[in-house]
Amino acid sequence: MVFDTLKAAHLALNLRSLFPDLPHLSGELLSLGFGVRFRAPGTSMHPTIRHDDLITVVPTAPRKLKRGDIILYRFRGGFIAHRIVDIEERNGFGLSFILRGDASTTCDLPVEPEQVLGKVVCLERDHRIIDPYSLRVRLWSMLYLFLAGLKRSVFQWSLPQTAQRREIRAVGTKILVKTVNGKRF
Repeated sequence: MVFDTLKAAHLALNLRSLFPDLPHLSGELLSLGFGVRFRAPGTSMHPTIRHDDLITVVPTAPRKLKRGDIILYRFRGGFIAHRIVDIEERNGFGLSFILRGDASTTCDLPVEPEQVLGKVVCLERDHRIIDPYSLRVRLWSMLYLFLAGLKRSVFQWSLPQTAQRREIRAVGTKILVKTVNGKRF
């Protein structure tokens, strides 16, 4: 089992009241060579990682990471686990990781190696251990994203002709504003 080989520090997000600076504590444990295990909040990596799945992260050198790996990184005082979609070499100035959540259509801001805390190595859902890199999980994720895109296309196609779609972009965000007959949605 993966857990037998990890120096895992078992942390749960419901301990946040006891450890108000849980992201900092997790980062410190990873920098000391310990793995961490916690419940994943949010749905940005759905269906690979679902809300409340237990994820295990182990420290990994940024140079050993490759495209397709799911990494945990620091962001605005917290942390995010997203998949590497590209690695950019910046003319001898180091690496930059381009990440995206599996449920997202847009990439995150570039992530520097100093922000990387570790690599997600396994998930636990309904008392089952899941390899997030298995062919079965990857195929299910691709099918899920295809069906979600198809659903979005059908919905947009079915809107009345007077419907308009405008995109407002800010750094790192994308907000869609839909209007039908002057009403915003």
